[in-house]
Amino acid sequence: MLSYIVSILERLWRGVLIVYASDSGADTANRLFRLLRGAGVPTAMIKYDGDLGRYWDCFDAIVLAMALSGAVRLVCKYAKSKVVDPAVVVIDDGGRYVIPILSAHWGANEVAEAIARLMGAEAVITTAAEYMGVTNIEELARLLHCDIANTEELPNFYSALLSNKPICIIGINELPKKVRGSYVIGVNAGCKHAIVVGDSHQSLKGIRVLQCVPYKVVIGVGLMNEAGIDEVIKAIRTALDRLGIGADRVLAVVSIKPKVGEAAKALGLPFRLVSIDELERVNHGCATPPSDELRRLGVRGVAELAALAAGGTSLLLRKIVVGRVTVAVARV
Repeated sequence: MLSYIVSILERLWRGVLIVYASDSGADTANRLFRLLRGAGVPTAMIKYDGDLGRYWDCFDAIVLAMALSGAVRLVCKYAKSKVVDPAVVVIDDGGRYVIPILSAHWGANEVAEAIARLMGAEAVITTAAEYMGVTNIEELARLLHCDIANTEELPNFYSALLSNKPICIIGINELPKKVRGSYVIGVNAGCKHAIVVGDSHQSLKGIRVLQCVPYKVVIGVGLMNEAGIDEVIKAIRTALDRLGIGADRVLAVVSIKPKVGEAAKALGLPFRLVSIDELERVNHGCATPPSDELRRLGVRGVAELAALAAGGTSLLLRKIVVGRVTVAVARV
């Protein structure tokens, strides 16, 4: 059970926001906050103040500690599309039930299950894929770091997946760990549905195609002056390993320290040096607030802002600390 929980929580690269609405929900919210932080998940907690919009695009998951009816009414103000909305989960004030209410196939089901197991609660899952014990297609796309271009094909693919018909995948050599279902690598004679991971559209005779377009990333790095090149290399590799993403997807490693360029060169990756002024010009509401130490230095941050300054449109991995190095990843 522990390994299952860890495998889910490790995928919350941008973290979790816990929102409680009343004093009766504060105890449950605080308990969950401590459990998630203890599991190494970047976690923030706020009391609802009437405006959730400024946080909506900043986290992988939002947990609402409140009554289900109030949560539904609240979410309706901000929901845009299942492609861009965060996973939203409700937990009742007593911590008994955990219910995904938005983006179920885009992470909410798995988040609900992990939280329920952490807290000894019951997850209320209503979607067919999870009932059948298979990995949903949207989660597979997230793990493959690609965007589904023709989402209108999803119902056809789910019909095949839930009937245990092969879903052939073209463009990768192996499936991510813990993926369940009738997914197979490559095309075989029985294949009538194929997920194509690639930049260009492909048509396959007699086969329905779901196009999943890979995106590129930039890596931002901050470090203490005493940190060595090997430490920077380790931090970059740690970030890529955590995401399960290859070096071929990296457009640039970015930092205010020239030393990082040597590490990037050793890894065969492009390097871009940015200035503190460039970091200060980054206006991104989802960046992690600076620590007290950074505030004393008059700096808002390095790793995340560097990744965003170099063309990153949104954070994919919030900054993590690896020894004397911080590293963050933004998608382009």
